[in-house]
Amino acid sequence: MTNSISREKLIEATRDLLWEKGLASISPRNILDRAGVGQGSMYHYFKTKRDLVIEAIKRNADELLTNASVIFGSGDTAYRKIEAFLDCGVSAQMGCKLGNLAADHEVMSDTDMVDIINRMFNSLAKMLEGVLAVGIAAGQLPRTLKPLDAAWMVIAMLQGGLVCAKVGQSRQPYESAIKSFLCLLR
Repeated sequence: MTNSISREKLIEATRDLLWEKGLASISPRNILDRAGVGQGSMYHYFKTKRDLVIEAIKRNADELLTNASVIFGSGDTAYRKIEAFLDCGVSAQMGCKLGNLAADHEVMSDTDMVDIINRMFNSLAKMLEGVLAVGIAAGQLPRTLKPLDAAWMVIAMLQGGLVCAKVGQSRQPYESAIKSFLCLLR
């Protein structure tokens, strides 16, 4: 197995385990078993488990922002872009790969990890603000909306809907939140 393949397997395994279990519940052994690599691999590529986790969180943040950028860069109306973003195939029962980490004490006590997540949410808010501003200016969305405030409302609704769906083990709360929010945009 080449070096880069082992490194990528470690990162991908950590990304998945963070989403499934949270940082406090995963061990280096869990990561190595999931990645299917030898014990020496992890510390060959990463000084500490923390370094690997930071890389995994960065990848999750980059993936979320890349996906949002693709959706927001489409030629659709602002309403359709917001609708597509809210229904981009997230696993409502699993929650958000980054939002889930806000409930993980070990993550929240690490300023570097918190900073990555916070920067991602701020970047996402700025992207949403731009979509909303264009939609308002084009008359596609209500003029009463303040773009940045509405952007944070989208993020809060998304995260809250995912938490409720995860707790209830049903996609219904998330879908209801999306449907109600989209009605406000008409």
